[in-house]
Amino acid sequence: MNISKSEHQVLEALWEASPLTVGQIVERVQSNSDWHENTIKTLLVRLVTKKAVRRRKDGKRFFYEPLVTKEAVVDTE
Repeated sequence: MNISKSEHQVLEALWEASPLTVGQIVERVQSNSDWHENTIKTLLVRLVTKKAVRRRKDGKRFFYEPLVTKEAVVDTE
């Protein structure tokens, strides 16, 4: 699985704590970068498409959680 450096930053937030909502992910990623909210959302969509992250609906909110371990991503890099 090919994970970009940008996608890796989003995964880092999810590895620290999950499941998280989009707002929680944006808040955590923005604390370490100056990325716009839409950029982070785009990266999340890419990670879901790559099956590195799962999106689950609970009521009106979506929760995201990693499907890959940090070790697995580091091993492929």
